[in-house]
Amino acid sequence: MRIRVIFGSYEGGYPPDAIEARKHCLLRYVSPGVKVDFSFLDQNAGTVYAQSIEPDSHRKIQAAFFRKVIESERDGYDAVTLYGTLDPGIEAANRLVRIPVVGWGIATYHAAALLGRKLGVIVYEDSYLALTRRTLKELRMQPLVASLRSVGIPLSEMLDRRVELGERLIEVGRDAVARGAEAIYPQGVSMIPLHYAPEEIAREVGVPVINAMKIGFRMTEILAAP
Repeated sequence: MRIRVIFGSYEGGYPPDAIEARKHCLLRYVSPGVKVDFSFLDQNAGTVYAQSIEPDSHRKIQAAFFRKVIESERDGYDAVTLYGTLDPGIEAANRLVRIPVVGWGIATYHAAALLGRKLGVIVYEDSYLALTRRTLKELRMQPLVASLRSVGIPLSEMLDRRVELGERLIEVGRDAVARGAEAIYPQGVSMIPLHYAPEEIAREVGVPVINAMKIGFRMTEILAAP
C-alpha cells in the first residue's frame, strides 16, 4: 500500500528541521507494510507554517491541494492525506479522484462523535476560530463542542515557545473541562503529538486528549486497504 502525505506548503515553506521532526512523528503511526511518501504543494501555493489562515491563503492552498491529489492518483498512490487538520476542500477532492482523500481534522471529529463525549477544541491562533466554526457547521458537529479556544501561539513559534505552549494547553484544557468538555481535541498536530504526547496533557486536565495524527493516518490506511 502506498500513501502520499502532502504538506500544506510549498517546498521550503517549512524549515528543514521542522519537516524532519514532522516526518519522524508521523512515521510512529504507520502500520507495517505501508509505504509513505511525503510531498509539497506548488511553489506559489503559500505555506501554513508562516501564515495565519485567511480566506485568500486558504483558497490558494486548496487549489494547489486539488492539483496534487489528481497527480497522486495518476502516480499510482492508494490514498492521499494532508498533513495536519486544516482539511482544505477534502470533500471536493474526493469527487476529483477514485482513491480516498482523507482529512485528519474531519476524521477526528467523526471518531470523537462515536465516543459521544463533549469536546474542548483547541486551535493555534484566533485566526483559526472562524474557519473551525465553519467546519463544525458543515459537519453538523456544533452540538459536540463544549468549548473552542486558541492557545494564541503561531505555528512557526511553537518550538521556541514550547514551555509556554504546554502551559497554555493545560490552561485552555482545564477551562474547557470547566465548560463541560469530556475530552480535549487539539486541532493542530503541531501541538499534540509533535510537541507534547496526549498523555502528558491528559494527566494535567483530567480528561482524555485526542491524537488527531494517529486517528487521521490510521483512517487513511483503513480506507486505502483492498
